[in-house]
Amino acid sequence: MALQLFAQEKVLPPTPRRLREARRRGEVARSQDLLAALSLLAAALAAGVLVPAAATALGRTAAQFWSTPPTRDWTVADVAALLRQAALGGLRAAAPLALVAWGVVLVAGAAQAGLVFTSVPLAPRLDRLDPIAGLRRLWSRRALVELLKALLKVAFVGAVLVRGVLAARAELLSALGAPPAAALLEAAAWARRLFLWGAGAYLAVAVLDYAYQRWEHQRSLRMSVQEWKQDQKETEGDPLLRQRLRQRQRQLVRQRMLHEVPRADVVVTNPTRYAVALRYDPATMAAPVVVAKGRNALAARIRALAEEHGVPIMEEPPLARALYQAVEVGQEIPEEFYVAVAEVLAFVWRLRGYAAPVAGPRELGGDGAWQGR
Repeated sequence: MALQLFAQEKVLPPTPRRLREARRRGEVARSQDLLAALSLLAAALAAGVLVPAAATALGRTAAQFWSTPPTRDWTVADVAALLRQAALGGLRAAAPLALVAWGVVLVAGAAQAGLVFTSVPLAPRLDRLDPIAGLRRLWSRRALVELLKALLKVAFVGAVLVRGVLAARAELLSALGAPPAAALLEAAAWARRLFLWGAGAYLAVAVLDYAYQRWEHQRSLRMSVQEWKQDQKETEGDPLLRQRLRQRQRQLVRQRMLHEVPRADVVVTNPTRYAVALRYDPATMAAPVVVAKGRNALAARIRALAEEHGVPIMEEPPLARALYQAVEVGQEIPEEFYVAVAEVLAFVWRLRGYAAPVAGPRELGGDGAWQGR
């Protein structure tokens, strides 16, 4: 029972495949507070360059308006034109700030989780219409955490803003008696400082929120042991199927190897545990080649095929064991085996009445280092 409960408990980190599937659904670690804080901070910094000029122009317009006596009574059209002019001026001043904030949001969003394009979150979901599920979400742990984060943001940012207002009381009072243009410049500078303080405080809270979002994202994707096994099965295939494929591959390799035994010149045996089939063609080979090898049952099969096709079998236990361990199928024998193998091949050729080749293994290896005989 304990093992079953452990298998169902989600204690394992998400696999790359699970992370990719979550990303395809649009589920990534992203903090909206961090995006908002960075956009506000960028807008506040950009305002230091853009707002003074706009404030100067607005102050000049206001001074001109209040200092010029009216030549006639105001009409509705005059008021509408004045409001329209003021709105256009405000848009001209706010448009660059909006563009800067929008650009920062795009860059910050891509930096958090990369560019994610998916329509899965836009698809209708009937479970969202379930009132019971809605109540569960309302009283869930996530909802409680979001409430605590909201209270923390309001308390911390509000405290910073209140402190900034109290620190600038003297400046604000002195600006009331200044000319309109100077008062507007002073108010704009104070508002920018206050905005920077608030954006900085918001950014500090947003960084903590981003760390929490990353942790929560990983926690929500954690897997149970059974889910991990199923993921591995879907990623790499069924283990039983992979085992069967490997067995089939080994069988094919063994069959191809056994097909080469009838073409061998000699089979060197242990005599029962090891069998190594050698072939040497002086016209096409620089040295003898191992065309087949095996242990126990496979060695017996190689010996049986050799007897069936009239391939000579030589009992050379040290040589057979050394060749089996040192040379793979299809490879030429190393130089240290030249002398020993040359003696075996020379003996076989004498039995068959063949003349030894001009460049046999002995000549290839000279005084080889093989001392196994």
